[in-house]
Amino acid sequence: MAEMGRDAFTSRNYRLAAEIHEGCLKQKDTSVELNFGYGNSLARCGRLREALDVFSHCSRLQSGNDGGFVTQEKLRHLATALLDAIIANTAGPSSSPARGFECRICEGILLQPVTTACGHTFCRRCLLRDASRSCRQCGQKIASGVLETNVLMKGLSEKWWPEEVRAARLREEGNELFQRNEVDAAMTKYGEALQIGDGRCTSEIKSRIAMAKAAFSKKKNLFTSKLDLNLRKKLVKCYIWSIALYGAETWTLRAVDQKHLESFEMWCWRRMEKISWTDYVRNEEVLIRVSEQRNILHEIRKRKANWIGHVLRRNCLLKEAIEGKIDGRIEVTRRRARRRKKMLDDLGDRRGYCHLKEKALDRIKWRNCFGRDCGPVVLTDY
Repeated sequence: MAEMGRDAFTSRNYRLAAEIHEGCLKQKDTSVELNFGYGNSLARCGRLREALDVFSHCSRLQSGNDGGFVTQEKLRHLATALLDAIIANTAGPSSSPARGFECRICEGILLQPVTTACGHTFCRRCLLRDASRSCRQCGQKIASGVLETNVLMKGLSEKWWPEEVRAARLREEGNELFQRNEVDAAMTKYGEALQIGDGRCTSEIKSRIAMAKAAFSKKKNLFTSKLDLNLRKKLVKCYIWSIALYGAETWTLRAVDQKHLESFEMWCWRRMEKISWTDYVRNEEVLIRVSEQRNILHEIRKRKANWIGHVLRRNCLLKEAIEGKIDGRIEVTRRRARRRKKMLDDLGDRRGYCHLKEKALDRIKWRNCFGRDCGPVVLTDY
């Protein structure tokens, strides 16, 4: 078996090599060379945390057997895997801000970044608004005094993501105008911020999913306990889905966004039932075990229908924002390429906005159209 693992590693089939070495270790073969082979295979697979644990165990075995140390040659594959991971994470700017350039309070790009004494960076305005005066990540108290801007972080964010920084500044100016009751000027700033961006919600959806997964990990013992299955499902939908779907009424869902949300839904059920991806259990089997169906997209559509119906029945600022147009812009009815998807397209009324508005005036018809049995959401790419 050990020879098969070495052959698999030589042929660069690292995942198979890791499985073979793991099987050998389960047979109580605790040789140092086998542990090194297992650690090298894990490192090459990208499972660096597990590889580091294995190498620390190898170091203890090596020092216990002959009092020696681990040579540099045996750490060659681990060092190569670490360098590949670092290069992959710092290969340059992507289309959306990296995790290190996002504020942990507002989940947006760092605007006037301030690095605290504990080493974590936040937006200046977020720190000034936070009454607790403590770090959101480590809980350490932030010293009172002048908040100095991190010039290096500010320069990098403005160099790599200039459009996101400009849009964040326009939104901040719009917030200040809105607080002074200058609604028209604030709406102009918000419109300019939307024109700079692509109008998509992918970054927001990813940040909400990340926050929901972090909340699940904090209460993992509760969700994976021996409580009744129906009770645990209600807890997940109440505490985890509410975080992930906050503000979902305003999302414009593309096919890639819908896939992200469905993957998050299956992630919740798999973690709740302690099903690892190495168990090779299909999603259909997981849904049968938890007695559920794919429901998260339908929940978003139902929330959006309730909110849109409430807005269309009122004469308010939100209704003017949905129906309004920018002064001086000519509405283009036909253009080349595929039409951009809009927020109201998820409601699926092909007869137009006017018919959708007439339908919203009758609450009973509206609830019948967008009730519990309105059918599944169809994946459409825009």
